[in-house]
Amino acid sequence: MSCPATNHRTKAAIDADLQRIWWMEITKPLPLQRQIALQLSHNAITGEDDPATLKALYDELEDVSMRLYSGLDDKTLELLDEVSVPSLAEANLDFATVQIVFLPDEKEAAEQALEAAKPFSAPWTQ
Repeated sequence: MSCPATNHRTKAAIDADLQRIWWMEITKPLPLQRQIALQLSHNAITGEDDPATLKALYDELEDVSMRLYSGLDDKTLELLDEVSVPSLAEANLDFATVQIVFLPDEKEAAEQALEAAKPFSAPWTQ
């Protein structure tokens, strides 16, 4: 799960040209409800959120205590009620399939180029 709070801090650190930043690392596995509540609560401290993302995450919280822990207040919740999250069902997506074909002697170079590019790709594509 991507953490918007971390994303805000990372962007701010890059903008400030900081070479080091502090982070919080949780080393034990957490239930999904707790992960979402933590994400919402820590992001409520600082940063600007996408209301649709906040609403989607908050709606995933089934446990009332986790909703309380999220730190979202009445004003924020009223804003979330005004947000409509469009369906991302496959029928609503406009996509195309791309197929790339390599000759046998080009295949190895292409695989090496793809491996070299992995550190620069989005985490969900790896």
